[in-house]
Amino acid sequence: LTPIQYFFHAAGGRDSVVDKGVNPAKTGYMQRRLINALQDMVVQRDYSVRGSNDKIVQFKYGDDALDPSSGKQIAYGEPVGVIAAQSIGEPGTQMSIAADEKVLVEANGIIKPVAIGEFIDSLMQTHGAQKQGEADVLNLDASAGIKVPALTQEGKILWKNVVQCSRHECHKDLLEITTRSGRRIRATENHSFVLRKNGEIIPVLGNALKTGERIPVVKNLPTPENNLLELEEFLPKQTHWFGSEFKKALAHENAIIPVSSDGLRHYANGHNAFEIDDGFVYPVQNHSNAHIPETMPLNSQFGWFTGAYLSEGSATKYHVGISNTDDAFLAPVKQFADALNVKYCEKDNYRGFTKGHDLTINSCVLSELLEKTCGRGSGNKKVPDHAFNANQEYASALLSAYFDGDGSVSTQRNCIRASSNSRELIDGIALLLSRFGILATKHEQKKQFWLSIPAKYAQAFKQKIGFKTKKKQGLLEKLCTRTQSKYNYDVIDMTTGFGSTLTDAAAKLGIPSRYVNKFTKKQEIGRQTLAKYIQLFENKAREKNTDVSKELSLLKTLLNEDVAWDEIIEIKKIPSTKYVYDFAVSGLETFTTFDGIVTH
Repeated sequence: LTPIQYFFHAAGGRDSVVDKGVNPAKTGYMQRRLINALQDMVVQRDYSVRGSNDKIVQFKYGDDALDPSSGKQIAYGEPVGVIAAQSIGEPGTQMSIAADEKVLVEANGIIKPVAIGEFIDSLMQTHGAQKQGEADVLNLDASAGIKVPALTQEGKILWKNVVQCSRHECHKDLLEITTRSGRRIRATENHSFVLRKNGEIIPVLGNALKTGERIPVVKNLPTPENNLLELEEFLPKQTHWFGSEFKKALAHENAIIPVSSDGLRHYANGHNAFEIDDGFVYPVQNHSNAHIPETMPLNSQFGWFTGAYLSEGSATKYHVGISNTDDAFLAPVKQFADALNVKYCEKDNYRGFTKGHDLTINSCVLSELLEKTCGRGSGNKKVPDHAFNANQEYASALLSAYFDGDGSVSTQRNCIRASSNSRELIDGIALLLSRFGILATKHEQKKQFWLSIPAKYAQAFKQKIGFKTKKKQGLLEKLCTRTQSKYNYDVIDMTTGFGSTLTDAAAKLGIPSRYVNKFTKKQEIGRQTLAKYIQLFENKAREKNTDVSKELSLLKTLLNEDVAWDEIIEIKKIPSTKYVYDFAVSGLETFTTFDGIVTH
């Protein structure tokens, strides 16, 4: 053998020895030991490694500041234990979530919830994957255009690049973790979650989690905003007339049209009863003067129409029906139809215990669009994917129409509520509310899925979403007034893991420790209560000319986080899917599920 041949022969033999010697069980054990031993050591901005006491452990991580698993520069906030653990054996072998667990991804600027298994399978089929031990691994770079909402050390949600995805078979039960707000996640025992301890966000293995601990859920979801919806994504050109394609066909250019050449001549010679105008979409057999644009503006009218369908709507092949007796609710739907020159009719109905009212919109194009984006039938409806990164005007109108139709305001329960036969719809509404800084709770009761907005968010709901119907406007106003005078506690929207910061600030300012001891002992405090203590500390600091800037900086960081720390109320084992999947993400290595849980 030549020296080069000998080298590669030896390297291949060494890989084989490692693959056989470091099996998943041993790898998982070493991962746990490494993570637990090094859990407080984090890479800082200057690439030094420091512990929770801010003492320097290493001046430069690995002496070269490179991630050994990828060869790329290490990112600020990386936990040293997890990096070391994932550098042993098969990447992602022990840290994965169920195949049908939905996650939020941004692919080429479009945000959508996807089943992680289906999404990663598709990526691997398109780009190929490498076999590393028992895992299939696909490395990605920024050009892939795939991002996920990730958590920073400051508690902010940023969209970060996915740098690797993995898949492997799982032969053990998964953990199902349920939080107090009704959110759930399923993952392997060695999948990492994040907690905050002593002011630092750190990873913790699933099998080390305990009920009563708090994990982060998204409260403020920043999203890139889109103002337009291309209908060709949902209405195939092979089955619909697109005016732009018809124009091309008339000019003898390559075009996609839904009829044969004979049919095209029929339309070109003006034998059709209705015109096909450039820039609009029509059914293949058009019988109206409706003008539905190929590119639909995501404005408040379209948002209200979508929300009204989700709450009070039904669809057949040729019609969209909206049932509501309040003129204020139906008026925006009529305005939307009028803007598109779509015909509609109205009639009373007596299907229930009281008289109802139906608004029927005659458009097979709108009916098909709603079916493909929002689903059909009460148990199959969902928030359309384009709503998650539509502009605020569209998202606000959708939520307003949904709660005006299906929602209620309870001054007795101090909340705004809604229910549905569709879990996916409720999950989508909860996620969409997080774009407005509103954290909703969820629960299931008698095969109905319920969503509740605590009264503390009533003012935000009024300002950013609101109602059009007079009755609900009045109830919301009462709830806002009651909130300002009485409401000051929320068991869900808590922050945690702040160490001795409260007691340190109180001691410096001469404030009796009894005022903050209970929060320090429990290591949790409500966000509204925290805001009051920050104000108290600032006033005392000015009064006594005492420097507590370090403590105030940390407390303000906690106050302005994009997440709430949701209490774990149940951990149980459930059967696994055949394969489990995981993302590797730049930064803190976190991503977010469709249910809003931030996981590692």
